[in-house]
Amino acid sequence: MKLLWLSALLLSQSVLAYCPDENQQVALQGTLIQQTRPGAPNYESIKEGDEAVTYDYLQLDQPFECDVNGESENVPLVQLVLIDKAKIGYADLAPRLGKEVIVTGKTMYAQAGRHYTPVLLIVDGVKHVTP
Repeated sequence: MKLLWLSALLLSQSVLAYCPDENQQVALQGTLIQQTRPGAPNYESIKEGDEAVTYDYLQLDQPFECDVNGESENVPLVQLVLIDKAKIGYADLAPRLGKEVIVTGKTMYAQAGRHYTPVLLIVDGVKHVTP
């Protein structure tokens, strides 16, 4: 019976990938999506007057488990941050929306109200996944 429980525990944990360290270079695979969220001034509710802001996200094929804020959290979605427009910009991402991609870049942890996922990715490359 103990072996059965141990097997179940190990199998349930194997579905989740590791949590990358902050400032770690990674390649993540998933579906590129956009979501609109509440922005300034309160980052709480568009209906109550906060600005509507739209960002690009990677819906991960394999979510990971992170302990960023002192408690374990399932991370199925990573917000994408585009800093170096010379490498990749929003125009490069737009044709890939809704498609399976591999995005490379450095990780960062959420630090501000405009960071909507616990882990974000500062993008330096994106490529289409061919089946």
